[in-house]
Amino acid sequence: MRRTAAAVLIAVLAPAVALYGWGREGHRIVADIAQERLTEVTKRNIRSLIGSKTLASVAKRATKCYRRTGGKL
Repeated sequence: MRRTAAAVLIAVLAPAVALYGWGREGHRIVADIAQERLTEVTKRNIRSLIGSKTLASVAKRATKCYRRTGGKL
């Protein structure tokens, strides 16, 4: 059921994302959702990369990089 709901949500939002981009808030929301769904092993691996920070706190970097490069990553 969750996968179906997620697939529908992605199908509905994908065109909007293509038009408007994620933006800082979008990256934060996706990171929050992702962090809730991580396995314990994945959480440990991510912790080794970003320390005590949350995914949401580092997600805004994607927006900064995108803006800095003029949309060319």
